[in-house]
Amino acid sequence: MKRRAVTAALAVVLAACGTPPPTPPPGPEPGHTRLTSGSVTEDPFAFGSNILVSTRPDGSRYRLGSLMPGGPAIRTLLTGEGDLRFPALSPELSRIAWAGNARGGWDIYAMPMMALGTGKPELLVDSDDDETGPTWAPDGKRLAFSAFDRRAGSWRLRLRTPEGAIRDLGDGFAPAWHPSADRIVCQRARPDGGPWSIAIVDVASGVSTDVWPDAKRGGITPAWSSDGEWILFAARTEGADGAAACDGLWAVTQDGARRVRLTAAGPETFSPRETEDRRIVYCRREGSTVELWSFASPLPR
Repeated sequence: MKRRAVTAALAVVLAACGTPPPTPPPGPEPGHTRLTSGSVTEDPFAFGSNILVSTRPDGSRYRLGSLMPGGPAIRTLLTGEGDLRFPALSPELSRIAWAGNARGGWDIYAMPMMALGTGKPELLVDSDDDETGPTWAPDGKRLAFSAFDRRAGSWRLRLRTPEGAIRDLGDGFAPAWHPSADRIVCQRARPDGGPWSIAIVDVASGVSTDVWPDAKRGGITPAWSSDGEWILFAARTEGADGAAACDGLWAVTQDGARRVRLTAAGPETFSPRETEDRRIVYCRREGSTVELWSFASPLPR
């Protein structure tokens, strides 16, 4: 029951856009390139010009893989007894963390990159709640993640110290740590309901600030640009009847002052990530598959 509940919550948060349209979504925009072919591939994590992913090529369990520039072949890095999701590399590229459900609920694991295929994963977080979305601090020692508080029925943003202590940072889901600063961007449920907001949380104080305070347009799956100047995310709108619709990919500066639309509304897209060679990789759902696509980043520098 626990696994089904969290899987359902993840599906709603990451992908749902209301009732599917009766006609196929429009094709990708000019300049967009398909990176994968015929699989379910999600949770992209950019490092250099490469991408870590969780993928389900045979329709069974998610495994961790890597995608070299240009694709479409995904190299399998790690498989497990359950699903492996949300891979994240430490800043020095020596350790990989992920969320796995081999024990029934979702927990956070880590392993040295050199031990992939031969070593035993280290269980970092295994509370009664369900933990997903690990993200490393710039120092490579602390780890933030989101936890589903089953008693409150909400997602919380939490921090694991190098000593293993857990600190709560308030409401939040899908966190991403800034490349060089002690702040985390995440999506956050609004007190009065409606679409998710995008917020920056200061790690030292725990104070959070909305950078996308649009009551009619929310945001999910945020990430920092490669230089940490922009926040990329997938927008969702909500109509008068409460139905959600996908409103493309967007970017906003940390102060919320500048906004850039990256893609058109319509197709179900999410999880935009910018590589160091200035390409934006994102997920696009097409029927029963989720493919990775990319395009040249238009963000001003």
